[in-house]
Amino acid sequence: MLEDALEDALEENPEVDLLSVIPPSYQDQISPADRPLSEIAKLNQWTIQRMERLFRNEPESDFSSTFQNFYRKEWDHRKQDLDPSTLEKISKQETQEIPPKPADTLERLKDIDEATVVSPLSNAVIALLDQITNSIPLSSEPDKSLAEKLKQIFRNSTKIYESPFRGAIFKCSDELVAKVVHMSRPDTTEYTSLQYLAQHAPDFPAPKPHGLVNLGRHNVAFMSYIPSMPLANAWPSMTYDQKVSIQRQLDDIFRRLRQLKQPDGLPLGGVGGQGVKDLHRGGYRSDQVITTATGFENWKFSLSKFSTDHYIKYLRAFLPSPAAGSIYSL
Repeated sequence: MLEDALEDALEENPEVDLLSVIPPSYQDQISPADRPLSEIAKLNQWTIQRMERLFRNEPESDFSSTFQNFYRKEWDHRKQDLDPSTLEKISKQETQEIPPKPADTLERLKDIDEATVVSPLSNAVIALLDQITNSIPLSSEPDKSLAEKLKQIFRNSTKIYESPFRGAIFKCSDELVAKVVHMSRPDTTEYTSLQYLAQHAPDFPAPKPHGLVNLGRHNVAFMSYIPSMPLANAWPSMTYDQKVSIQRQLDDIFRRLRQLKQPDGLPLGGVGGQGVKDLHRGGYRSDQVITTATGFENWKFSLSKFSTDHYIKYLRAFLPSPAAGSIYSL
């Protein structure tokens, strides 16, 4: 069987070219020569091959600027050679209603009228709230007053980042920012991590926490503002020595992080006991308490319904043995 042949080849040489293991007869079966490609399929094939060449030459290539205009024109021209049923299916897809663009964060917060302090606000945040006390009508309900004050702060602030689905970051003053994140379920992992760093590694290059508020289905995390330029913007103009310096600084940062230990008695997945989650696959969370590296690996491999036992066995071969360390640090 093909799976057995692949497994045997990988066990013999993990760096084997898997395409060399697949016999030509198998490739002929999955790509029969008597099934001609349509013009639009040839266009897609050419596009993929072209993208592969561009990627090999320059991994940061902007594919959209390279293909967008040409591809759309060729698509419209070549799709006419498709059979009527396929053409009808494409036509229906193209005429489907385009979903509305998600509202920005301020728009989503407009009707939220309750706020709850999750972690105490610093004096700097309280002073910020006091500055707008007279600019909005006060409610007899403290939660509603706090919600209105927060929204007024965001309206008065400079938005320095916006994600259509996740939230925004507002620069509230020269010292403070507010990170507003939409949450499908309550989660304080990021904020408690900042608290832990502020307590156990006060000189670590991370924002200092200034309070956490729940605003409807949003977390509002106040933290110190650190003026900077995004690395993606600075990287193209940096010299080789500067890039190496950045690499070494990051190495040092991650080395320091890995030296921080999980507080005694807490499971893996956050210094506040939030538990393990996998954001790479839709925010999966573990319902069980995990305290060891082996337990974490077993949970990770149990998530996917699309991986075969052979592939999981292949991936496990790259992991260190449990004897190398059974407890993860922070």
